[in-house]
Amino acid sequence: MQIRDQVIIENTGNKNRFSDAVFDYMFPREKMPAELLHYTKIERLRGIASSGELRLYPILKRIGQGELDAFVRAGLRGL
Repeated sequence: MQIRDQVIIENTGNKNRFSDAVFDYMFPREKMPAELLHYTKIERLRGIASSGELRLYPILKRIGQGELDAFVRAGLRGL
């Protein structure tokens, strides 16, 4: 296990069970079915629909911009 400022690297043969447990604790999964909202321009929505992917990698960038503040104040869990 390697723990760095922005990443945890699991070099074990246990099929990522530890890192999956940490991630699931930090970001609980929504029960399915779930209503998920995503705000974007229509062109980007078409790109999301055609790719079948919704990428959430810029969350750290958004925290300092206040974009998630209403989400937190509402007491919602998971990102």
